[in-house]
Amino acid sequence: MRIKRRRFLTTVTATLSGGLSGCSVQKRTWRFFTESEMETVRAVADCIIPPDDFPGGAEAGVPIFLDRQLSKHYRKYQELYREGLSALDRAAVESSGKRFHQLERNEQTLLLRAIEKGETPAGWGARCDARRFFLTVLAHTHQGFYGDPRHGGNRGQVGYLMLGVPATNVRGRSQHDSRLIPISGVSPTGGKR
Repeated sequence: MRIKRRRFLTTVTATLSGGLSGCSVQKRTWRFFTESEMETVRAVADCIIPPDDFPGGAEAGVPIFLDRQLSKHYRKYQELYREGLSALDRAAVESSGKRFHQLERNEQTLLLRAIEKGETPAGWGARCDARRFFLTVLAHTHQGFYGDPRHGGNRGQVGYLMLGVPATNVRGRSQHDSRLIPISGVSPTGGKR
């Protein structure tokens, strides 16, 4: 039996569109983080580098930097971030009934300062070392804020502007790698003046 081309195409098209209409493809916004984790990450980034005359960590793209790096070069920290962000929210809920990103900035800062000092807040749990988590996020936040914008952070080169370092459009090796930039009070060799 021969099927006419037009009838065949109509049947295939109807079958495919009917079959696909029942499927819901959910588009992921982030490479690594869930939306809930990203809310916490934004709040932490702004606690570490708060907005003032310059944008804070969140607006400067630190969460995007972290999301990209955790799906690539920082893969070994994925479990630490998952457990740490969850524990941070649990600790916030334990102390105030709110998730971390819902706390007032001063409450967020107090909680992070306690963790930085080595205190494990109530509700944290034992699966994740609180201080190790904080120090890792602190280092990665600084890398995202002051690093090369092509990695997702330092949006608008705000980190360079804050430091007074000229912005560079050089891809790959930065012009700043080839010369020492003097910092007031420190000699170019690193010692005190």
